[in-house]
Amino acid sequence: MIETDVVIIGSGIAALKAYKDFYGLGYNAIIIDPGPLGGSLSSVGTSYKFPKIPVLIDYGLRNMFEGCEFSCYPTELNTIKMGDIVSKMLGFDRFEPQRLWFYDLFNMKKACFTRNIVDCVIRNLGISHYLIKRIASGIRKIYLDSKIVTLSIGLAIKYKKVVYTWPLDILRDFILAKKNELYLALDDVAKSLKYTSLFIRAYVARGGVEGYGCKEKKINIYLHSTKASRFHTAIKIPLHEDIHILYAVTSYSQSYPLLPGIGEKIDSELKKHGLLRDLTRVLEVQNIDIRYGILNKIDRKSIETLRELLSSFDIELFGRLAEWTDYDIPTIIFKQSALS
Repeated sequence: MIETDVVIIGSGIAALKAYKDFYGLGYNAIIIDPGPLGGSLSSVGTSYKFPKIPVLIDYGLRNMFEGCEFSCYPTELNTIKMGDIVSKMLGFDRFEPQRLWFYDLFNMKKACFTRNIVDCVIRNLGISHYLIKRIASGIRKIYLDSKIVTLSIGLAIKYKKVVYTWPLDILRDFILAKKNELYLALDDVAKSLKYTSLFIRAYVARGGVEGYGCKEKKINIYLHSTKASRFHTAIKIPLHEDIHILYAVTSYSQSYPLLPGIGEKIDSELKKHGLLRDLTRVLEVQNIDIRYGILNKIDRKSIETLRELLSSFDIELFGRLAEWTDYDIPTIIFKQSALS
């Protein structure tokens, strides 16, 4: 059995920040997650690495991120079809979103992009890849009374504290405790949680975009607000010379599920609207699924009551999905702390 001070469940930005907070105070911490460091911000691609989601940093905030290699360009917003863009972004589900983070992109006059935002974050947290202790595994159970986490790969870890950064709605699946009060609180909160998922088809391609005057290097954002197409937002970001990344974002939900062959449909739509000249110019394509793309607003009192109860068992909720609070990247890195 492994013994440690802190088990951090998750590998995204919140988990990295939690690791920095505890490591900086001399605690022995371990990150547990089967996925890569950075979570939904981690890189994909073969010949060209780039983040899974279109992460843009406002030009005015770039100096907060020391030592990061940003490429900064003016942004231009283009409307392909007018309509109810909010409903389409929500996958035509009915809930009040906390934050439509696409709107942050729309409001940027000049934005900065880096192909490896995770390295940028780790650098600004003042830690190193080589210092991060992690085990690539899922978890089976968290035994609250004995303070043991069992892993999918068969290991067991004795802990003093758990920092949980995975989605709040699945926490009950992992908890084992004698108090029914905790289960009731978890069930009560889980019933109120809603979200919209995102399917992102990302292209690395040669050439510009026809019909929208993109000869000048800039970040172009395109909106399609009706059901005539599946994608609602496309974002074209220059890489270098004649190479760019094109993200096409589709929202889906139980009431508006993904269609079979969604990738090919998006190819056709992008070509129709002049955003993708022809597939012979495409160097590679990546399909990315972000389950918790947009979060709903909930009663914060129920979350705080649950947090207090979990804290009495030395379980701390931290980060966007665990706290069900749609933080942006600068807030998590520079303003929030996992130390209770």
